[in-house]
Amino acid sequence: MISVGIDQFSMDAKFATLRISVNALGHSMFFTRLGTMAAWLALLMATGRIGISVYIITSVPNADEARAWAARYLGQAPAQAIDQAAMVAACAIALGILVEISRAVRR
Repeated sequence: MISVGIDQFSMDAKFATLRISVNALGHSMFFTRLGTMAAWLALLMATGRIGISVYIITSVPNADEARAWAARYLGQAPAQAIDQAAMVAACAIALGILVEISRAVRR
């Protein structure tokens, strides 16, 4: 949605000025919104990867079958996948904090 607003209108004896602002993303900056989407996407993907890893660890009783599932769905051991997903989740939370700081500075 594109919003157009008149910020300032002044009339002098010599000239008239009209300043118009156009904001294409509502009231937030582009990179703030992009950072929000990236943080949520990374957090959801990390949560899903942790969930798949925990499912493989707890639900597959045979070790050989568990390794086959992990190789197929995770590409690595479930413990390594949990470690990597936890790091991605931590980075997503840090990005979310930076986005909130950016949003607060904008106001």
